[in-house]
Amino acid sequence: SLIAYTAGCGHMLASWLSIFFNVTITKTAGCTIFILLFGPIILMNHRILGKFNSYLFITMCAIFLVLIACIAPHVNFSYLQRNDFGYMWSTIPILLTAFSFQTMVPSLHPYLNHDPKALRMAIIGGTSIAFLVYFIWQMIVHGTVSFDGAHGLKSALLAGEPATHSLGASVGS
Repeated sequence: SLIAYTAGCGHMLASWLSIFFNVTITKTAGCTIFILLFGPIILMNHRILGKFNSYLFITMCAIFLVLIACIAPHVNFSYLQRNDFGYMWSTIPILLTAFSFQTMVPSLHPYLNHDPKALRMAIIGGTSIAFLVYFIWQMIVHGTVSFDGAHGLKSALLAGEPATHSLGASVGS
């Protein structure tokens, strides 16, 4: 998960610097800047780190809801009827990082007072919420972005670009 977040955020940071400040840096430099900015936070007291993580999580949830609300009117339901499963296997790394609760079990154990029932509920609930969010995101992207064409999902995959670039081009924002 840490590698996925670093790679994704480093890429976003490089894009933002280019868009907002007209500064071009490599994705590797973006990852390095991300590590330098957020790496020291990991070394903080666990209570401060927990609060910081809570703020980031709440912010992420709010942004996701706003994003879904803004994009939902652009969904073309005929796009959801596509069924080319040829690229399905490329989603496995995303699934593994989206559902990486296995690494959190040891840290959840003491927070839940070593209660197996509470731990089981946290894992099932957390996995279900992650799956629901991922499913909604997939429906929004696949229902909004065409498969073929200059800004299609296929061209994004072949160029190694995130689908969010194609999504932005499809909704014009």
